[in-house]
Amino acid sequence: MNRRLRLWVVRLSMGMTVGWAGWVAAVRALPAEVSFSREIAPLLKDRCLTCHRAGKSKGDYRLDSFARLSQPGSSGQKPWVAGDPSKSLLARLLRAPDPADRMPQNADALPEAEIVLVERWIREGAQFDGKSPEEALVGAASEPATPSPEKYPGPWPVTALAWAPTGGSLAVSGFREIRIHEVGGGMIRRLGSMPERVLGISWSPDSRVLAVGGGRPGRRGEVQLVAVDGAERRSLAVASDLFMAVAFSPDGSRLAAGGADNALSVFDVKSGRRELFLPNHADWVLALAWSPDGTRIATASRDRTARICDARSGAGETAFTEHAAPVLGIAFGTGGKWVWSAGRDRKLRAWDAVGSEVRRTYEGWGEEVAAVTFGGTRAWGMSASSVRGFPEEGGQPWVLTFPDVEFASMALDPSGGRLATGTQDGQVVVWRLGDQPVVERSWRVE
Repeated sequence: MNRRLRLWVVRLSMGMTVGWAGWVAAVRALPAEVSFSREIAPLLKDRCLTCHRAGKSKGDYRLDSFARLSQPGSSGQKPWVAGDPSKSLLARLLRAPDPADRMPQNADALPEAEIVLVERWIREGAQFDGKSPEEALVGAASEPATPSPEKYPGPWPVTALAWAPTGGSLAVSGFREIRIHEVGGGMIRRLGSMPERVLGISWSPDSRVLAVGGGRPGRRGEVQLVAVDGAERRSLAVASDLFMAVAFSPDGSRLAAGGADNALSVFDVKSGRRELFLPNHADWVLALAWSPDGTRIATASRDRTARICDARSGAGETAFTEHAAPVLGIAFGTGGKWVWSAGRDRKLRAWDAVGSEVRRTYEGWGEEVAAVTFGGTRAWGMSASSVRGFPEEGGQPWVLTFPDVEFASMALDPSGGRLATGTQDGQVVVWRLGDQPVVERSWRVE
């Protein structure tokens, strides 16, 4: 019960005469107790999380969950004394006159209204009203629902594409949405309430569910499972920064995700439980791929390495360190024997999944190779100006270009017969791959 409301009840019990209408009006006028999840968590996430999180915890103090927020830092003092802001280190540091001591450190003080809000929360008992104290702060902080526009005011980059397992439909990223297009026809459906930027899409093998990864840079990352018909959705994970890649296992029972937390996460799809959290990289995980038999997962990272781990135990199996720059794309080849990877060193390489011996090296790009995929008998690498398909057994590549565009994403259909590309100016181009690739259809997302 609100503290002021309790006071009203006590006064009433002591004989104060208050008419019913007046009592109701007075209660309605009382401010509601401060909500941690709706008011405090968003404030801390926006103002403090950058300096007090995993990998960067000034004063050995982290606040990326309520449980960590409650623990002392290097000072050894409790962050707050419930009911008394004047004795609470957290509140005192927000008002410290010296910028070197004040939080945020060496920066402008928080607005008075925000400091008063924190003090009020402490005075009211510093209550937690989220799902779990261990939940990430970005999950505890409510994210306001922002609908995607009916019509885009300008071009929005197509940063992710994915073919349905049947090859008849294509999922296309947009601003806070995914659009399902029927190849050869029009748009079937728009799925809204997605992360602001969608960077990864994967279809379940039964074509009923989409996995979506993305977020807002430096603010929030999220992995969602969304029914293709829009009837259901679940949030599997939230983080303080972007998720870059998601992929269902070949049997659809598990989902792998990677992003700015430098880790590979693997979830059980049915329960939503995170089975593995593997911080195997020293920098962002930018791409990932399952082996065809689902026993291994390959990851590509900004730390200039590609790695393979056992999909069940998480044990590391192979590390490929031949790239001299961030690795941006990765895919298994036929039978999972080889892995193809590429990145900012402008080279596409094939290497042994066991032993990491280099088998193929393809050059020819004048810019970074931003994505890799494999299908049929070809490995595909995408740069901003071209997409190149190299035969696995060697030979001349197919080179795909489109006038006046920069490629931003690509996806190969399960049969290997079509390649879809997305561009920075909001176009989708579908290529039919036969004896020679030809443009089958193109449209603009607007």
